[in-house]
Amino acid sequence: MEKEKTYNDLFDFVEDKCNFRKDKKGKFVWNCNGKLRFVEEFFILNKINKQIQENVIAKLKKCGGYCDCEVIFNCMDNIDKNMLIK
Repeated sequence: MEKEKTYNDLFDFVEDKCNFRKDKKGKFVWNCNGKLRFVEEFFILNKINKQIQENVIAKLKKCGGYCDCEVIFNCMDNIDKNMLIK
């Protein structure tokens, strides 16, 4: 049986996919497109059912996570990272 996923797993996945880095001028750049595409990719890869997806997205939006980078900037410090995704 596969290990249950936590919000920390989700945050790590999204943070890696957003690819936060600085350009040559020292300005931060990343791959967020204003949507939850990496959150949704995490759901698919981990076979998270639709009801749980809706619950997680509602929780993310409640703390300001309306896109992938906002999930990192607004939710990482406001959601218990050890909480199971369910």
